[in-house]
Amino acid sequence: MKKLKLGIPKGSMEEATIKWFGKAGYNISS
Repeated sequence: MKKLKLGIPKGSMEEATIKWFGKAGYNISS
């Protein structure tokens, strides 16, 4: 399980990014 620590803007952009990475097979831990 890969964990990425990214500087993601809070809000809908964050959700969209998490969903996008989720589809790519990544797990986001913020």
